[in-house]
Amino acid sequence: MAVADVAFKALTAGLGVATLYLAGTFSVNVYRGLSWHSEQSKWFIKLFIGFNVADEVLRAKMMVKITRS
Repeated sequence: MAVADVAFKALTAGLGVATLYLAGTFSVNVYRGLSWHSEQSKWFIKLFIGFNVADEVLRAKMMVKITRS
């Protein structure tokens, strides 16, 4: 009976440690993922706005050419 108790306590302690480890690494990975996503969004917005600004400049130049003709 004592051997079974020790084995059970060792098993539950191991499961507890594994649970804490997995919870910690999961939290770190969620944080890293959100940080990565945030940076990607900033990059995409800068790229998207850059294309829109360039497109508007091109349209303005085309309108100037059309009105001068």
